[in-house]
Amino acid sequence: MSVQIYRNIAKLNNVELFYLDTQTEGPVILCLHGRWGRAETWVDFMKHYGDHYRVIAPDQRGMA
Repeated sequence: MSVQIYRNIAKLNNVELFYLDTQTEGPVILCLHGRWGRAETWVDFMKHYGDHYRVIAPDQRGMA
C-alpha cells in the first residue's frame, strides 16, 4: 500500500505551523527535525512506517 502524506497548517492564536501527516490508523509517531531540517526531512520515514503508524512531522517555529 502506498502511504499518502497530507500537508496541513495548525493555527493556534496568531501562530501558524506547517506539518505533514499520514492521517493513518495506529499509534502516533511525532517526528521533530533538527536545527537545519524541516518537515520534509521525514518523508521517507513516513512512507516506510505510515502503513502501521500515524506519523506527524511539523516544521519547528521559525522555519520557512
